[in-house]
Parts: sequence; structure tokens; C-alpha cells
Amino acid sequence: MSASALHIHLDPNINDSGYVCINITISNSNETPITLLNWSTPLDPHADILGVFEMNDETTNKAVQLPTLKISRRLAPFIDDLVEVPGAGCIETEVTMPRLALTENHVYSIQAKGIWHALWDGPIESVTSHHLDNLSLAETGEFKSDVGILFLD
Repeated sequence: MSASALHIHLDPNINDSGYVCINITISNSNETPITLLNWSTPLDPHADILGVFEMNDETTNKAVQLPTLKISRRLAPFIDDLVEVPGAGCIETEVTMPRLALTENHVYSIQAKGIWHALWDGPIESVTSHHLDNLSLAETGEFKSDVGILFLD
């Protein structure tokens, strides 16, 4: 199962402008590449506002309200909406969250959760327009990253 071969690691930090940046590494434990549709995943260009991430103030044990928008997607997806995770390899990206009202001297946890809407075993070149038109031929599955910890001092 392709979904179980993907592991998401988060490394959050505060950048020089005071924004929360999340360095994301997605690893593939399969020997073969996995190609995925990036929609509503940490790889989505709009991941910062799509509800992909959950954040909790561990000091007060309260959820941090993150700005979230719902967007409509046109079907079928384009090839540009696909990402290949190499076999026994990883890819990295960074997501900068919108400005958040965080409290100094607090500890925050961040986790990504959602659904892989389409996964294919094999390189991106093997995904055809027929695959994109018929996402029902793709595997789906849930994802949950490990928990990233942010110390705000």
C-alpha cells in the first residue's frame, strides 16, 4: 500500500519576520517511486490555509485557531498538481503559515492530517491523462505526520 510507505516529518521554526515556517520532509520507504496528487496535502501550494495543519498550545492545552479557507478544484487535475517521491528517498518543502498570535515562553505542537486523494506506484511519467481523468483508479489513504514542536522564547 503506497499510503503506508509515506512518512511526513515536520520541523517548525520562527523565521526572521516572526512567521511560523514548517520544514516538511516526506519520505518513501518503498523501493519504487510514488506519485501523488498534492491537493490538500502538505505539498499543496495553499497548504497554509487549507486546514492541513493542526496546532496546539501545549502550555495551556488549547487549540490554536488557524485561518482556513475552502477552495473549489477543477477536475481533472493537471500534471503540475502531481509530485513524485523517489523510491527509498524523500522530498522537502517549506510552508509559511499566516501571521499567528502566539505567546512567548509557550510550547506549541503542529501536526499535518488529511487524505491522500490520489497515489500511484511509479514515477510521474507513468501517470497519464487517463489516470488524471479517472482518479478512481488511484489509491487513496489517510496521512498523519509526526508532531513537530515549536518552542517560543
